[in-house]
Amino acid sequence: MRLIKASPFPVRGIPLFLFSAGLIGMSMAWYVSKLTGFFVEPLFIFSWILSVGMGAKIESGKLVLFYGFWVMKQEIKLDSIEELSLLSGLEYSTVLKHFKAYTFTWLGVVLWASADLLVLNGGENSLRQYMDVFVILAFTVFFLLLALPKNRKPLLRLAAFCCVAFLMVFPLFRWGSKTLAPGMFLALLVAFMVRAFQKDDLILIVAGGKSYLLSSDRGWEVLKLIREAMKNA
Repeated sequence: MRLIKASPFPVRGIPLFLFSAGLIGMSMAWYVSKLTGFFVEPLFIFSWILSVGMGAKIESGKLVLFYGFWVMKQEIKLDSIEELSLLSGLEYSTVLKHFKAYTFTWLGVVLWASADLLVLNGGENSLRQYMDVFVILAFTVFFLLLALPKNRKPLLRLAAFCCVAFLMVFPLFRWGSKTLAPGMFLALLVAFMVRAFQKDDLILIVAGGKSYLLSSDRGWEVLKLIREAMKNA
């Protein structure tokens, strides 16, 4: 039975490794290519794509999570599930607590982009400097979405608004009006990310001492299906 509109996050195992390698690698690809003489960015992009959650289904007493074109999967025995809950229904978010490696990957990219902008000056490349600003702000917003309670919507929206405003204003003063059009596009991208993330429910699954994370805009429905399958396992 396929769980409609349910996608796993790459929070552990090989998907987490591919996600971290891809995301960090993409942020450093320009320097790696310059040092090695090889155009390595496609390799890191492919690594990141392979980590993307594609769907989930229940079969043979297992919850199966699929990643990267459905070529990778993680299996969770239903009778091994110790905890199953909606994070949006909790008073405090537990994403940061359960998925430190995943959330700190985002933070690590933010810190690298900050160092690239402030210390390395983007390799004297204005496009890199501009993208560093975007990465810092967009990934900071996403890190806050993971770290703060989902019921703190006003705080999250205020943080997102401040980031979007800075993304529009700072490049305008730094590099001129040519950044206005791409700035508006990137600002809308950040706003869309916040809206989409807050619309979906996050489902925490703890099985055999290991934590997994599902995203779905039908959280209660997916939760009910898994619980019913657990009773019949």
